[in-house]
Amino acid sequence: FGPYMRLLSNHVAPLMRAGTMEPSGRHVAIIAALKDKDFARARDEVVADITATQMTLRAICPDVPEPKTVDFTGFGKAS
Repeated sequence: FGPYMRLLSNHVAPLMRAGTMEPSGRHVAIIAALKDKDFARARDEVVADITATQMTLRAICPDVPEPKTVDFTGFGKAS
C-alpha cells in the first residue's frame, strides 16, 4: 500500500463523507469491463484508476516528482 496510503485515506475520507468523491466508481467500471470480456477496456480503466490516485496524491504532495508516463497499449496483447 505504500507510505502514502494513510495520507491519501485521511485526505479523501471527508470528501467521501460529503459525497463529493466516490473512489470505487472506477472499480465498478473495471468489473463491468471484465464481465464483458473487454480486456482492453479493463486495462484502460485500471490505468485511469491508478492515474486518478496519482493525481490526488500530487495535490496533497506537490513536491513529489512528476510520475513517468507508461504506455500500456501493448500490455496484455498476445504476441
